[in-house]
Amino acid sequence: MNVVYNNFSFDRMRLLGLALNKRMVVLPHLKTAYLYLTRQDLDEYNHVKGDTEGFVNFPLSIKGIVFSVLFIEKENL
Repeated sequence: MNVVYNNFSFDRMRLLGLALNKRMVVLPHLKTAYLYLTRQDLDEYNHVKGDTEGFVNFPLSIKGIVFSVLFIEKENL
């Protein structure tokens, strides 16, 4: 069972904390919240593919919020 659950890295948990504490903006009059992560944030927390999966759902736990977006700064293409 632990192969599916309880399988997040320490850095991923810290990145989630940053996203919720410092990078979440709530717009109650629009019933909206958004999170954003910069390239520097991702590098600082040793981001690997999949680390941000599910982050977008956390703001939906806020009473009155019905729309949530996650913005992630990508490398120059």
